[in-house]
Amino acid sequence: MFETSSPPLTQRPPAERRLRWALRILGGLDFLAVAICFLPLSAIERLHQFAGLGPFPAAPIAGYLARNVSAMYAAHGLTLCHIAGDIPRYRQLIQFLAIVAMAHGGILIGIDMASGLPVWWILTEGPGFATLGGMIWALERGCRGTER
Repeated sequence: MFETSSPPLTQRPPAERRLRWALRILGGLDFLAVAICFLPLSAIERLHQFAGLGPFPAAPIAGYLARNVSAMYAAHGLTLCHIAGDIPRYRQLIQFLAIVAMAHGGILIGIDMASGLPVWWILTEGPGFATLGGMIWALERGCRGTER
């Protein structure tokens, strides 16, 4: 499952090494969301208030969604870390995920605005996704023609 057909890191072109590290860093950051899955609800409620989102909803679906979304972020992070292990093999998937991230960023801006989230949230979440997707897309394009 985790074997690689790529040459050792030191033999790879610089553009591929940059893309590999970007995927690993972003994947690692996404994976940190796994911690929310194991927090007690009282801690999630405090984080919610600390973020300026007001009282945490008492309905069971709120805790479920907080943990579920965190688990999905963590799974996404693991996926990015995995595909970073073999850039040539996963080139098309990397391109696809970069484009999806850019589109997802735009969709998140609309969702965040419609949900009445704070301005700082609206200006960071959606644009952050879109920017990081664009960065991965550009780094992947810089790798073209560098396969061995």
